[in-house]
Amino acid sequence: EGTVILRFFLHISEKEQKKRFERLEEDKATRWRVTKRDWKRHKQYAEYYRAFDRMLEKSVEAGLPWTIVEAHDRRFAAAKVYRTVVDALERALREREEGAGRKLLPYEYGHIRLLPVPRLEEVDLGASIEKEEYREELDALQHRLFDLQNRLYRKKIPLVLAYEGWDAAGKGGNIRRITKALDPRGYEVVPISA
Repeated sequence: EGTVILRFFLHISEKEQKKRFERLEEDKATRWRVTKRDWKRHKQYAEYYRAFDRMLEKSVEAGLPWTIVEAHDRRFAAAKVYRTVVDALERALREREEGAGRKLLPYEYGHIRLLPVPRLEEVDLGASIEKEEYREELDALQHRLFDLQNRLYRKKIPLVLAYEGWDAAGKGGNIRRITKALDPRGYEVVPISA
């Protein structure tokens, strides 16, 4: 009924995942975050890779696409998620204003362009953004997102952001960077176990 649903898949390589696990284990304060189960999954990276690729492909066929986020560079990942969220919310608000209250059926997405999702092997994991450009863009997008949150609230448009991705891909950090821009009374983070 007009809910905006955005899904993000944070993608990193097997080599990058191993590097992040090792970095977390080096620090006593973060060592607990890497479990034997995480390392077991890491050894099965190729199997998970194929499963994730099939899941992404089937989601597109079902009309529920993911935005794949190249997560090797933290700044690039945050900026891509911000841009995607801001663009989708602006489209949703425009459509709500132009549509004069038209209700969407559950399977209609109206304002969300259903873009093809690339295969994981096609994703450029070398994508990055310079620090200065990132700070400027982040500041502008955080302000825009805060304004959009208020407009969504006034127009009673619900929003759901769903994250999926590799262990240590940066999902939690990305969520923290997004919510930093929001009024804490207007969102809820719901972690779901594997």
